[in-house]
Amino acid sequence: MSKTPTPQGISRLLADAGFARVGDRDTEGFSAGKVYQGIGDVRVRHWFAAGGGTDAERRTHLERYAKVITAAGYIAELHDGGRKLLVFAKGEC
Repeated sequence: MSKTPTPQGISRLLADAGFARVGDRDTEGFSAGKVYQGIGDVRVRHWFAAGGGTDAERRTHLERYAKVITAAGYIAELHDGGRKLLVFAKGEC
């Protein structure tokens, strides 16, 4: 049986891989949160400082996060037109 991912665990995994967490509106980085409605266990987003960045740049960041997450044994899928990454336990989706 696969372990269910948590926002804290995914956040730690990404930080340990060298990715920056978002701090305030003047910083760039990832955020991980619980999915309360819909599918998935954890939602990962990438935020740009002061709202900058393009959809293509956001998708590139999310794809990099997905590689780390899948290497750790979870499933990571892009959703919402590449604006967020949903994380599942292996075999869950």
